[in-house]
Amino acid sequence: RGKKTHVLPSDKKGQPASSTLELKGLQTQAPELDREAMERAERERQEQARESRRLEEARQAAEAEDRKRRAETEAMEAAKEENERLRRELEQQQLKEEQARRGEQEQLTIALTLSAQQFKTLWATLPTCGSFQCKLKTLPALTVLSSHLKSQGFHVVFATNNSSSSGGNGSEGPGLEIGLSNIRFLGSEPWFMARFIATQNTFSAVMKAENNDQVTSYVKKFSLAKVLKIDSSGGGSGK
Repeated sequence: RGKKTHVLPSDKKGQPASSTLELKGLQTQAPELDREAMERAERERQEQARESRRLEEARQAAEAEDRKRRAETEAMEAAKEENERLRRELEQQQLKEEQARRGEQEQLTIALTLSAQQFKTLWATLPTCGSFQCKLKTLPALTVLSSHLKSQGFHVVFATNNSSSSGGNGSEGPGLEIGLSNIRFLGSEPWFMARFIATQNTFSAVMKAENNDQVTSYVKKFSLAKVLKIDSSGGGSGK
């Protein structure tokens, strides 16, 4: 018997049917593979973009933190410099004040009479060593009282007419004020100071001195009875 030969079916172009099926299967799978590759590539691109954004944000945050630290450091340095400048200015001011004080003290040490500023400075440092007050019949003239004190050997530091002064009893009206000191001949004697305030009907005096033992003799030297018209009916007081 002769053997039967099986012939595979062919398509219209003469290709075996199985080859045609395989080719169609490959053609069907190709778009699917391309889509997966594109999706994978897109995911990788997005991941890279996210990583790039994360790195950029981290870089910007680091730069911002660095700028903040530099600003804080600069602010601290500026504050430190400002404090140092203020400290130097304060030291210079204190040095000037100390030099001025020493200068005033040296002037007080060698001066024969007191200026108004020296009187004010020394008056603030000495305690009161005596005072008295009395009633007046009339207010003495400033020039008369000043001239009298000068003739008695005192230095009149200041003498002013006040339009409103308070006397010992609280009365007000025309008045005067005089500040005086002793005159030193050697430049080393203790200072004596007095301040007179008078109104139309009152007179008061306050004394200060570096040597309290000399106060009584200076008060007697005032000889105020020669220029003051005292109202003896009201009496007076002193200590």
